[in-house]
Formats: sequence, C-alpha cells, structure tokens
Amino acid sequence: MNKILTFLALSTLMLASCKRDLQFEDPNKLTYEEYLKLPGAAVKVGSGAMIGMLNTVMNGEFGQHLLCMADQVTTTNRYNEFWDWAQEPRLAIKNADTYGGYGAISSYWAGFAQSNLDANAILLQIRAGEPIKDANGNDRTSDSKIAAYFAKGISNGYLGAIYDRGIIVNGRSSDVPTFTDYPDSYKKMVENGVAYMDSAVAAANAATSFNFDFVPGFTVNKTQFIAWCNGFAARMMASVARDNAEAVALGASWWNKVYDYANAAPSTDLIYSYANESVYPGTLDWAIYLLGDGAGYLPVDIKVAHLVDRTGTYPNYYPPASATPNVLAPVQTDDARFNTYFTYTPNFGFLRADRNRGLFTNYARARWDNAFNFLAVPGAVSPFWQNEETALLKAEAKLMAGDAAAAAAILNSPSYSRKALGNLPNVAATAADIKKALHWEYAVCIDAASGPLPVFAFMRRHNLLIGGTATELPVPLQQMKVVGGNAYTFGGKANAGAKEGKFNEVTTAANVGWKLSQ
Repeated sequence: MNKILTFLALSTLMLASCKRDLQFEDPNKLTYEEYLKLPGAAVKVGSGAMIGMLNTVMNGEFGQHLLCMADQVTTTNRYNEFWDWAQEPRLAIKNADTYGGYGAISSYWAGFAQSNLDANAILLQIRAGEPIKDANGNDRTSDSKIAAYFAKGISNGYLGAIYDRGIIVNGRSSDVPTFTDYPDSYKKMVENGVAYMDSAVAAANAATSFNFDFVPGFTVNKTQFIAWCNGFAARMMASVARDNAEAVALGASWWNKVYDYANAAPSTDLIYSYANESVYPGTLDWAIYLLGDGAGYLPVDIKVAHLVDRTGTYPNYYPPASATPNVLAPVQTDDARFNTYFTYTPNFGFLRADRNRGLFTNYARARWDNAFNFLAVPGAVSPFWQNEETALLKAEAKLMAGDAAAAAAILNSPSYSRKALGNLPNVAATAADIKKALHWEYAVCIDAASGPLPVFAFMRRHNLLIGGTATELPVPLQQMKVVGGNAYTFGGKANAGAKEGKFNEVTTAANVGWKLSQ
C-alpha cells in the first residue's frame, strides 16, 4: 500500500504533538496540517488509517508467530525465525532489533500506532471545525469521523490485547502526557479501544447518510458496519485476560458485556474480495500456502488433528523416526468439516527432523485456498469476520458468566457450524465439555482466519498455551529506546507461571496447557 504520508516507526513519540513539521517528498515541503487541507488529502489519510489498521489485524507473515505460540501452526523454518516461536521447550522472546524475528514484536506496534496517529489527525481537523472533503469537493466529514473512531478503537484495543502496556493519546493537546514509560495497562488500552468502538457505532447511528468506502474491494452498509464494530468490541474484551484466573476474576458483569457485544455482532460472514493496493489477508495467506509435495509451507499443528480424533489414540507430539509407524495415518474424526478444511499428506515439506521431529504434522490447510495458492490476487476472497466467531464469543461469555446451559444451547444450535456442517453430537452443559468444544471450534473453524489474535487469546485465557509460552509481547526495543528504557522480555520454559508484568499479570504460561511442554 502506498500512502502519501509516511511517519517514523517510532510512532508513539510522534503522537505527542500534531503541531509538528513533518516533511514529505513534495517540492513545497508541506507540513502535515497543510497537506490535510489539500483537496481529498484528509480522505486519503482516513482511508490509510483504515487500511493500515486492517492490514495489521491480518498481520502477514508476522501473524504466524502468534499462531505458532498457540499451536495452530507448526514449523521448523528459520525464515523470520518462525521456528523459535514454535519450538519446544518454549523459548523466551528475543526483544532485539538485530533479531531476525523482530518484526513479530515490532510490526503490530508500528501498524496500530500509525493508524491511531492518522485517525487522530482526522479527528483534530473535525474538532477544529474544518470539514473533510474528497477530491471532488464532496463533504465526507461524517464518514471520516466514523472511520477514524473505528481505526482508533481497533488500534488501541489490539495494542492492549497483544502487548503488556501502551500509552493512550486521544488526539487533544490536553491528552498528551510527558512520559518516560508506557504507563497505560493492557486492560486500560482495551477499554479505551472498546469505548472508541462505541463512538463509531454512535456516530454511524447518528449519520443521515453512510458511505463506508475506505477499503477497496470491501463495502458494508450501516447495519453491517455496526455489527462489525460490536464484534470487534466483543473480541477485544474477551482478549484481556492473560490466564484463566484473570478471566474468571473479570466477573459476570464483564462477560455479560462481552455477550451483549457478541449478540450484536455479524450473524453472517463478512467477506473481503482482494483489490490491488488494499487489505492483504497476510496471516491467512501464508498459512494456506502449499508446497509442491502437498505439504503446507506453515502447516497445521498436530494439535488440531489430536483434538478431533475420535479414537483417543492420535498423539500430541509427532512420533520419532524409530517408532512404528513413523508416519501417521489420516486421523479418524466424526467432524464432517475437518477433511474439507484441512488436507492430509504423508510428506513433510520443509519440516526438518534434526530441528525437532516432535513438531511434525501431516496436515495442511484447504479452506480459503484458491487455484492461485495465493490470496493477494484480484478476486481472491477471505473473511473479515466469521459468523462462527460470533457464536463462540456468545457461548464463551455465557459460560464465563455462569450459565453453562445457555452456552451449550448456542453450540448445539442446528444452525451453528458444529451441527449444521460438522454433524457432531450435542455438547453437554458442563464447563469441561463446553471448554473442550470451544477449543475444538477455534482450532477447526477460526484457525488462521481474521488474523492470529482470536485463537491465541482464547488459548491464553483458558490456560491452554503450552508451559513457557509468553502470554503477551513486550514493548519493542526501539520503542523502549524512545523513552530511555531498556529491552525486556517474557517466555521460556524456565519462567513458566511467572508474573513479571508491570501490572502483576501472568507473563509466561504455566505448564498446564493443552499438553505438557517437552
């Protein structure tokens, strides 16, 4: 995506003032404020905020690192240091700008902070009483305000869901602190994000006309947009907790709010059709890529086949070469969706036994694939939101609020994928059975779609991450340098169960996950 404006990656420092003289590759050397007043410029900035935010949600190859931590993807590939994030025993995150996998730490921060900055500029112009007009002179103030609220909501909420801390700057000079740290907790960041989603909904409801055309290849009407806002609010609120104890401690009122948002979320898939220089569903794209031997470039972790196995014999670690058999046969499952969404191969692709054969798998992804083996081609479709996630958020919220019967009823609905497509038996109304079903559904239905956060955050809040897995990312080293701080990190099997966070949260998963650590 080419944006006329380019900001420094050290974005939170730049958030501290909108009265700066950023220079552009323009012979007139316009300031930011002067540029925004050019015909159509502010609309382009608003579109850039939206596109940048959604590209970060669908975070390309760097989304794979969180999926490796969630055992949704497995790999021994050293490209972008993927292997470090899938390896067992788990390794501590290397928070160094010389590290080959540094983009896994820095890309979310840079992308969301940039979108937040762009959105702030739009809101400042509106607050100053200056209308937002497109290149043809049409007034787009209302639409731009809605898009800016939406971009800020997700950017702030996702920063809180992924990192241990941040800084809230809402665009007014009075909001700008003098800071030598990132003082706002992950929970406060998420709450601020949800508040902006509420603002986006309120602005959309108040609008006399609605034209959400900021993302090429994707158009939603007002009703769909409001549902989308509610879905993201539910996802972000559900993603706060760093372990199950914290998820429980949030209490019934919190989870009832999650349910209310989810109940107003999309009831059908919102599908994106790729258009040039628009949103790239990168995480899903990398996850579906097939090699010539039929193996996945970043294949499906053994966890998924283990979960759906009906015999109780499918292992949770791949057997050694000395075992008999040493290549697993296709899993036997009652889930009619499984062999449509995933494909078996006896080949191992890029998986290397000398790097840990226990990470091997025989499954690659088939759902969302196309003849091009690539999603960044015109017309390729992928989900912005899946109706399955709406149902799962509702069921989980009911369970966490103490109503297991209501949770089971949602999962057992004849219209839900588990029954309608999977032909699976009813889930019993017990906490253990519902949690098992939710884990199954996130692994099979949600997978790598809509970015990596839904699966990772679900496993985190239910103590399903393998012991030693970092529960959150540290502030990237370059951002710590901005405030004169030092690098810090989380993770590593030796630190399992540690509470090293600024807010006394669990920063490294205890060794009680879906399987014990190697």
